[in-house]
Amino acid sequence: MSKNHKAIFKSRRACSADKANGSNWQSTDEVVTCPEFLIRNDLAPELNSILVTVANLKPSQHQVRKPTKKQISKVKRSIEVFGFVAPILINGENDIVDGHSRVEAARALGLKSIPCLQVGHLSEPEVRALRIALNRTQEGTVRGNSLEAGRARN
Repeated sequence: MSKNHKAIFKSRRACSADKANGSNWQSTDEVVTCPEFLIRNDLAPELNSILVTVANLKPSQHQVRKPTKKQISKVKRSIEVFGFVAPILINGENDIVDGHSRVEAARALGLKSIPCLQVGHLSEPEVRALRIALNRTQEGTVRGNSLEAGRARN
């Protein structure tokens, strides 16, 4: 992989669809590279943290996974216990980039506004790639027994 290219996680199906539309995506087993995405000089960009009315948040048209009722119920319970502590990622038009299940849980709890981080510095293709990368990193996690260990100590 060339140093000029940023590695982007992307499904093979999405990569094939983009190639059909004339994109320059190149794929290996798990990593996809694209010349349109250069490595950023600013790895920690300044993000705007704002409170956004829940009713103004729009689900993504390119949602990687749709949250289930069971997942929303678990997130809702987590918010009841810990509060709303993980901001939603949104673009400049209040489209949800990451956090669909938290938004649905907030709606179910009747919250009027929730904290969000704007990633307006990213282009639409970068936002789509970010969604996929976040989804892929969540797929690769292994559940630990930290909750049980915490209960045993108390």
